[in-house]
Amino acid sequence: MELKYRDIAWDFDGTLYNSYPHIIRCLRLAMEQFGYTDSEENIAKWAHITVGHAFEHYAPFCGCRRENLAHWYRKFIAETSPLCTPYPGIPELLREIVAAGGRNHLCSNRDAQKCKDYFARDGILDCFTVFSGMKSGIRSKPAPDLVNGVLNEGKIAPKDLLMVGDRNLDIEVAHAAGAKGCFFDLDGYSTPTSNPEHTALTVAELRKILFD
Repeated sequence: MELKYRDIAWDFDGTLYNSYPHIIRCLRLAMEQFGYTDSEENIAKWAHITVGHAFEHYAPFCGCRRENLAHWYRKFIAETSPLCTPYPGIPELLREIVAAGGRNHLCSNRDAQKCKDYFARDGILDCFTVFSGMKSGIRSKPAPDLVNGVLNEGKIAPKDLLMVGDRNLDIEVAHAAGAKGCFFDLDGYSTPTSNPEHTALTVAELRKILFD
């Protein structure tokens, strides 16, 4: 089989990795520093929009500033967690892409080194070429900086890059950078409203999109 796209940029949370159990735990721990908590279901609802939305929502309940809640969240999220694991079938798909001559790239609001730590732990670090993550001077999604980082470092024409992500903002930033988007939501938390070129709800569906 041949790849339809040689270069594929991947979001991390909710796309490559089922990291939301860890995210929810860390949000709850951060809130507990201010004497407040909420159910996992409610925290998940806000976290699946963005973690930033969760900060904005919960800071008033915690009686603190958004930045205070974010400080504690970053402290806990920096810990490598067994709760954060690749979705079943994703490591195999990444290797299939490389074997077919394709290149996988990270495009995440997370710190790239933390993602590398997870990739190394799970034996898939060598499946990636460009690691575009948060660092000084880079704006997080929905700004297109992270996608542009993949394009520039990988020397990729925008029309040749497919961005795969579980949220509409992943598609929106791809389009803002001139790339194509695939809405890929294994958890079923979102509805595609961003006019993605492709939509997949299972790994098998995504494989059909990527390969002829």
